[in-house]
Amino acid sequence: MNRRNCLKVAVAILLTAGSSMTRAVNEPHFNVGAQWEDGLMVSWLEVEVDATPEQIFAVLSDYDRLAEFIPGVVISRIVARDGVSVQVDQELEESVLFFQQRLKVRMEITEAAPRQMTLKALSGSFRSYEGQYRLLAVASDNAKARTRILYRAKFEPDFELPRMMGPYVVKRSLEKNHRALVREIERRAGTETSKP
Repeated sequence: MNRRNCLKVAVAILLTAGSSMTRAVNEPHFNVGAQWEDGLMVSWLEVEVDATPEQIFAVLSDYDRLAEFIPGVVISRIVARDGVSVQVDQELEESVLFFQQRLKVRMEITEAAPRQMTLKALSGSFRSYEGQYRLLAVASDNAKARTRILYRAKFEPDFELPRMMGPYVVKRSLEKNHRALVREIERRAGTETSKP
């Protein structure tokens, strides 16, 4: 990336950082981040949702319908299942600022319903990918069930992910897709927050 494009990226990041991810007062707060560590991209996300672990796990494991409610997922379909192990083929389309990439991956998912799922790329656009969802019930000051979603992943891309803006791209994509996931969880759980 030349100096001129780097400047454009920096300006775009500054202009969009405080605007496009603004949230309504009652929307869940996302703690999300990404950084390079020893050549691997490490990413994480935490958010609390008014739903049970069972309700959240049902949405996370609705593999054949993920493309209906997560914007970055173009295709998602189960290709094999053996007990708690599921293989899912996915095509993903990521577009953040000047970064656009179409990804394909065969993911092996090990389910420990309703509290955990472990993800591992078997083939596709990642040289390596390991991730995990953990669902932790938390105390709530009202009658609603409340669960903390914890997501962690580390991967080595088999595509060009710019060193400078890579963490920003991953962070924005992660938050965008999980906001959509949370909306679907809330819709199914009947707890959708009203937007002003």
